[in-house]
Amino acid sequence: MACPLGGSSPILLLCVLVLASANLIQFGHIIEHLTGRHPLIYNGYGCYCGLGGSRQPVDATDWCCQVHDCCYQALSRRHCKPKMEKYFYSVRKDTITCGGETECRRETCECDKAAALCFTPLEVSSQYIGYHNRLCEDHTALPGGVPLLGPHEGGLRPASRNRPVPCTASSCTSPECGFFCVQ
Repeated sequence: MACPLGGSSPILLLCVLVLASANLIQFGHIIEHLTGRHPLIYNGYGCYCGLGGSRQPVDATDWCCQVHDCCYQALSRRHCKPKMEKYFYSVRKDTITCGGETECRRETCECDKAAALCFTPLEVSSQYIGYHNRLCEDHTALPGGVPLLGPHEGGLRPASRNRPVPCTASSCTSPECGFFCVQ
């Protein structure tokens, strides 16, 4: 469905408005649009992509999945059902705009959008596709209890080396998640 968002060129006016039957389908569409990759490549990737998730992410891509899981957990604590929320979003070029009739729907879309944007510049390592959970390391912090952050200049870095900044309501910044937002 095309929808006018402004601008002078008909090509710039084209956007897609999607309402899918389940959130995971919508999440998959956002991933595919922003990354150009089939979304199922992330299912079963590393320790956090797909169902479940535990221990330390294996790489920056897996970290994106941990953040996404934590974002959903934060929404669940607010009595939202992020895995089932149906939301609206529009796509204009490489920009995703989230919408929805409720805050839960909009925030679920923001969690999905943030994960897809996180995936965009990162590589998918074949060694972590279909990764068995038994191989996940049993720690979520560096020695000394310094929590890990996500991809920053190509890898995982401890929070103490980055400046925490305010996060959106959908972002999880609680210590139990093992990460903080960075600039």
